[in-house]
Amino acid sequence: MLQAAAQIKDAHGRLLAVEEFLRQYPETPFRANVYRLQFMSHREFTEDDDFLWQLGTKYVDAFTRLTDDVSERHEKNPLLANMYSEVAFEFSHRGSHLDGALGYAIQALALMDEAATLQSPKVSEEQWSKGIATFRAQILNTIGGIQYQRQAYSEAETALSDAVALLPDEGPILYHLGQTYMALKREDEALAILLEAATAAQPAPQALVDLRGLYEKKHGKEGASRLEKDLELAEANAREA
Repeated sequence: MLQAAAQIKDAHGRLLAVEEFLRQYPETPFRANVYRLQFMSHREFTEDDDFLWQLGTKYVDAFTRLTDDVSERHEKNPLLANMYSEVAFEFSHRGSHLDGALGYAIQALALMDEAATLQSPKVSEEQWSKGIATFRAQILNTIGGIQYQRQAYSEAETALSDAVALLPDEGPILYHLGQTYMALKREDEALAILLEAATAAQPAPQALVDLRGLYEKKHGKEGASRLEKDLELAEANAREA
């Protein structure tokens, strides 16, 4: 019944199904799954950040206890890191509870750093390493975004630079690094990285907006034509790479 509830696309309908499940099984051993469904559903529409944060902490705490009991070591770290990361990313996006979200993101990164020293018997070493690198980059991007909002720009730069090193073709990560350079008043570096963000394999469309402003500020009326030429060059370099 809980699995069926998870398949409901409408968040409100999903919550009604979870409430019905709890009425029928008030002592369910699947409380962690209930909290997760509640968190993932409420985040789609609630504007009450404090309420959602309470749900998120219940979700994380319950799964932490659950994985301690049932998961093998190579499985436990990625599972827990995913829980921490989901909550951290949501509140990075909302711009609230940033200190708590940063704590969760740092915990997630530490878990994946430890996971890098392990090996899963279910996948090849190459797949395991690639998966960990991708997940670490995503967590570092979340950390960078949180630090940017906390105006801890040097810390944001460090996290985002590490993320770019792991996923150099991810436009959103490049874009966040470009924003950080702008906040640090390093406009030439911002221009270079935003050009990469706009022409990456997975481009960030927002980068073009910032680029237009920077080029107009730097080149005046010639800004638009210069930007067009530099974008062509950046696209050629991206294809070659």
